[in-house]
Amino acid sequence: MPQGANTGLVGTSIPDETGTQVVISFDRMKEVFNVDIENRSLRVSAGFHLSEVNERLSEQGLHFPIDFGSDPQIGGMIATNTGGGRFLRYGDVRRHVLGLDIVTAIGELAPLGGPVRKANIGTDWKQLAIGSGADFGIITQAVLNLEPIARQQSAALVVPPNNAAIFPLLQALKQMAGPMLSAFEFMSQNAMNAAFDHVPTLHNPFADGTVPQIALLIELTHPNQPVPWEIDLDEVLQQILMTMWENGDVAIKDALFGRPDDMWALRHALSEDVRTAGKLYAFDLGFRRPDVLAFRRAIQDELPDFAPRITICDFGHVGDSGLHFNLAGSYETHSDEFEQGLGDWVV
Repeated sequence: MPQGANTGLVGTSIPDETGTQVVISFDRMKEVFNVDIENRSLRVSAGFHLSEVNERLSEQGLHFPIDFGSDPQIGGMIATNTGGGRFLRYGDVRRHVLGLDIVTAIGELAPLGGPVRKANIGTDWKQLAIGSGADFGIITQAVLNLEPIARQQSAALVVPPNNAAIFPLLQALKQMAGPMLSAFEFMSQNAMNAAFDHVPTLHNPFADGTVPQIALLIELTHPNQPVPWEIDLDEVLQQILMTMWENGDVAIKDALFGRPDDMWALRHALSEDVRTAGKLYAFDLGFRRPDVLAFRRAIQDELPDFAPRITICDFGHVGDSGLHFNLAGSYETHSDEFEQGLGDWVV
């Protein structure tokens, strides 16, 4: 079975206990890296890390627009159809894969698709391989769609008064910012506290250091360089939020502006730092948009009765109805019976 950078929660890369499975590492599969500037595409070997790809592409002003705090390999990203923090703007990996080369279980090399975007000549077989966890073969190369790097960027940490205010804010932002809205990320108090407690370099921007129950990372981006007749994106985002607040369109408790890199540093720190909260039960969940906050509210109501020592440390891409739902507890209080009961309750 193929194994990439081990950055996700998908279990298909983990061998079972039979001792009959072989793990295939992709660390040295980096022979191909061919950029087609005119076609805005890249043919690349599956072993390249996302950071390596984007570092090489930066000279051309391009990037593979899937954003993570971790650094996965391209083959693993395709096999698991990853999304990331800017899913709202760019979509998932599936949207950006033009072609694949896979090696099937019988050892045949199967090229699926290629650099042509409009290829309506029959069934698009590569879509079966994307997100399958290597069920149909091992991905060795891919042809990826590339996007221009954002030249203007603005971000804010927005504190809503409650869960009910989140989606009205998202809808208003979509109407007023349009395609400039690139991220709408949710962070809970417990998840942020875990990051601030264990990353000394993180700056706590909240008043008096009091972390709110909910914070939203909102980002606007634009691919063009600023020119004299354009309004600065910081002004755009501030004016949008101010207009919403003054008109009473949405409820906003507070809004903090600063360097986008600093705000993303907090968001990207959450995935690793919630692990320090105790033994972790991590779930990567997707919902219909109306259901994501209803699920969160229901679990918050039920969990204290079932497991009072378990802490919810959740965060995620709430703008796209995705949620990294983490349950953290003390190692000393866990037992096999407890874990089985928790698993039955979650299911």
